[in-house]
Amino acid sequence: MKTLRSFRLFLGLVSLVTGLFAADATLPLYPGLSGYTRKVTTNSAEAQRYFNQGLAFDYGFDHEMAIKSFQEAARLDPQCAMAWWGIANACAPNINLPMVDADHAKLAWDAITKAQAVAAHGTPVEQALIQAQALRFAEKYSPDRRALDEAYADAMRKAWHAHPDDPDVGALFAEAMLDLRPWDQWQPDGTAQPGTEEAVAALKTVLQRSADHPMGLHLTIHANEASATPEVALAAADRLRAQRSLIGHMEHMPSHLDVRVGHWREAVESNERAIQSDLRYRKEVGEPQGDLFGYMAHNRHMQAYAAMMTGQSAIALHTIRAMVTELPPGNAVPDEVFPFVDGFAAMPYEVLIRYGRWNEILAEPMPAEKICFQPRAVARRPRHCAGGQGPAGRRAGGAEGFCRRQGESPCGCVQHKSGNGSRGGRRAHARRGDFIPRGQD
Repeated sequence: MKTLRSFRLFLGLVSLVTGLFAADATLPLYPGLSGYTRKVTTNSAEAQRYFNQGLAFDYGFDHEMAIKSFQEAARLDPQCAMAWWGIANACAPNINLPMVDADHAKLAWDAITKAQAVAAHGTPVEQALIQAQALRFAEKYSPDRRALDEAYADAMRKAWHAHPDDPDVGALFAEAMLDLRPWDQWQPDGTAQPGTEEAVAALKTVLQRSADHPMGLHLTIHANEASATPEVALAAADRLRAQRSLIGHMEHMPSHLDVRVGHWREAVESNERAIQSDLRYRKEVGEPQGDLFGYMAHNRHMQAYAAMMTGQSAIALHTIRAMVTELPPGNAVPDEVFPFVDGFAAMPYEVLIRYGRWNEILAEPMPAEKICFQPRAVARRPRHCAGGQGPAGRRAGGAEGFCRRQGESPCGCVQHKSGNGSRGGRRAHARRGDFIPRGQD
C-alpha cells in the first residue's frame, strides 16, 4: 500500500500548485458526464443544469471543474444556496486528498458563508447540507483539519438520519466517514476500523434507494476494496462499468476491484475506456487541472499493471510510455512534486525489467530533458540497475561500469552499493523481494 500512499500525496501536492479558482462565464455544458441529476431550489433552468454538471464532476473527483461549474450556477442564480454549497464541497477533502490548502479553504469559507445567507430559500434537506458544510471550514485557516472533519461527519450523520430516503445525503455521509480514515478502513486481520461499517451500511442503503447513484457506486468500491472480501463490491463495480462518462476516473474505478480479485482482462479494458475518456476530455474540456493530471496518469499505470499480470507486454509498454509523454515538463514541476513525477518517469524501465528485457533498456530513451534533470533522479536508477544485468553491463563490469560507459555518474542505487557484478545485484534485489527474471543474454 506504500505506492497508494505515495500516489495520494502526489495528487495532493499537484493540486496545491495547479488549482484554478476563477469562474468562467463562458463555461460550456459538457455532454456525456452522467445521467444523474439532483433538483435544487432555483428559478433558473440554466443554473440547475450547471449544478448537475458540477455534481457530476465532483462525484467523479474532478474537483476543479466542479468548482467552475458550481460557480457558473451561482453566477446565473446568486440566490441558489446549493450552488454556493457545491463550491465549498468541491474544495473539501476527499480520500485521495485529505489536506486543503489555504486558497481552497478561503474559497470554501466565502462560498459557504454566501450559502448560509440565502439558505432560507432552500428546502430542509438543503439547509441541513449547508449547516453541515459550514462546520467543515473556519474563517481562520489551519492545516490541521481533524476537528473540522469530525464535526462535519457528525453533522452529516444527523442529516442522514433525518433524511434517510435521500441518496445524496447518504453518499455524502459515507464520504465524510471515509475521509476520517483515508485509505485506512480495514485492519490487517480484515476487521473493520471504527466507522467503516457505518459507512458501508450507508452506501448499501444509498444503492437500494438509487442503484446507479454515481457517488454511491464510486465509494462502495473504495470502501470495500481493501477488505478481506472485496468481491462484495463487484456488483457496484459492474454497474459503474456499464455507465459511460467523460470523466476517465469513473471509467477507471471498477479496476480497483478487478485487480483485487484477479480480473485482469476487465482491468485492462476498464482503463482503456478511461484513457479514451481522458483523450476526449483533453479535446473537449482542455488540459487537466488540479489533481486530475495525477488521475489520468494513474489510469495508464493501472492498465500497464493489469497488462503485465496477463503477459501483455505490448499493451503495458505502449501505455506506460504514453503516460510518460503526458507528464508535464520538468521545468514546470515544483520541487515538492518532482519526486512523484520522477517516479512515474521510471515506470517504462520497470516494465522492461519485469520481462527481463535488459538489452531493450539500453535503447529506451532517458527522459533527461523532460523529467530527469536532477542528478539524483529516481528515473535514472532502474535504468542503471537493469543495464548492469544485460551483456553490455556485464562486460562493462556491472551497473557502475555500465553507467560510466554511458557517460552517466553512478546514482548510488542498490546495484552500485551491492557490487559491480550482476550476481551481487541479483542478490541485493532478491533480499528486497524484487522480481527480476533472467532475460536475454
